[in-house]
Amino acid sequence: MMIIPQKVNELLNVYFKLFEEKLPNLLQDYYIYGSVSLGAFDYGYSDIDFIAVMKRAATEVDIAILKEIHGAMRKKFPKTDLMGMYLTNNDLQLHNQNTKSCPCFIDGVFKGLEKFEKNSIDAYQLKKYGICMKGQNVSELDYIVDWDILIHDMRDNLNSYWLNWRNRCEKLFTIKYIGSFV
Repeated sequence: MMIIPQKVNELLNVYFKLFEEKLPNLLQDYYIYGSVSLGAFDYGYSDIDFIAVMKRAATEVDIAILKEIHGAMRKKFPKTDLMGMYLTNNDLQLHNQNTKSCPCFIDGVFKGLEKFEKNSIDAYQLKKYGICMKGQNVSELDYIVDWDILIHDMRDNLNSYWLNWRNRCEKLFTIKYIGSFV
């Protein structure tokens, strides 16, 4: 059993209380994964990856309230972030696989509606290493990750996002350090 860091428990307790006050009886299941479930969480550097399963699809009013909740959490805990999506059971079980219907939050900010990708690294981590904080156990999640698609998408990600990130860092290093020796 994974021991959840004290700061994560503290943050989630505040979050669940706030969620229940503002959106009572809407949250069905709540899972965390990523650095927390892999034992690599570092407060001040890591975010808290989550998947929240709601009893019904989020309305515009719900999304406005979720924005308030995430804004309040960001103010109270500025050194870390709740990063994730709000899905329904249909989204999680892939009945809505072609629709962007899941509110997504990154850095305390609403990033729009996304779709749950069952062949993403997030879906794999959730299924393999996820921790249930509320609701049904992760082992009961009913989807299978297609390794061929996952590996293909990971290669694309390495050759685009991470390659650009590395190039920016390399350029910064060159300007900052090599330029000072000339």
